[in-house]
Amino acid sequence: MLDLGICATKLEVAGIPHGIDRAEAIDPGKVAIRLANGGGFVKLALHPYAATLLQREVTAYAAAAPCPPFRRPALLGCHDGGDWGALWLTLEEGRVPARRSALVPRSGPYESVPTTLLPVEAILAHPLPPRFEAHRLRLLERFAGEPIRCGPIHGDFVYWNLLTDNGRPTLVDYEHFEKCAPASHDRFQWTVLPLLRRASAWGRATSSLAALAAAPLAYGLAPPKTAWPVLELALFLIRFGARIEAERTSPIVAELYAFPTRRGQERLVKLIDHVLGGLLG
Repeated sequence: MLDLGICATKLEVAGIPHGIDRAEAIDPGKVAIRLANGGGFVKLALHPYAATLLQREVTAYAAAAPCPPFRRPALLGCHDGGDWGALWLTLEEGRVPARRSALVPRSGPYESVPTTLLPVEAILAHPLPPRFEAHRLRLLERFAGEPIRCGPIHGDFVYWNLLTDNGRPTLVDYEHFEKCAPASHDRFQWTVLPLLRRASAWGRATSSLAALAAAPLAYGLAPPKTAWPVLELALFLIRFGARIEAERTSPIVAELYAFPTRRGQERLVKLIDHVLGGLLG
């Protein structure tokens, strides 16, 4: 049960001089607070892992803003309490787009930001969880020196993290922001992740279809003039899949999630593993 007294105490410690209008538990270990009297919005992280993600979000707000037409809330303040944290932002109104919007390809919010070229061996320099390590080694064997356009990414660019108001899209939740990652990541995530989530919920019957559809999807979604669309999609899948697998198998993170969520994560990483197997042979 959400304890408003704890939330009010955290706001006071963080130096946020507004009362609580409305509070809601969102992801495990996180509370979304609408402040009274138009004071803005606060995300409270009340678990060490949630606090770590919150600090990544603070880093994102210190970096370049997304490119037009995308906008983001303004950072009003933040507090690092060690195993907890607070992020104070302007309150942005708007509606989440319909689920079907994910079927329309969309450029990533940072694609117009200057980028650099990094070889695949630099992008995949570190070992991954066992489920994805064989895929990493296969990519390095084939494409180690292949240059990939890299730059900042939102890291969780999906329709439920977008608010639309009079045609102005506001992008929220920068917890997985990266300063330098494959620039095609957000573009692929916009369409591929919702499709994978739906397919993983449907069960085994969709796994083979997903694997067959992956390569054509890569060519349809990749940025213009991409030399290796399938490679770029594989990089998105392996990095995203490894992230979910690391969260799912970490005791400190797994304890936050109820069984249905953990089961859904397991199905998703299994499907990503299967699709990668089909892409890479």
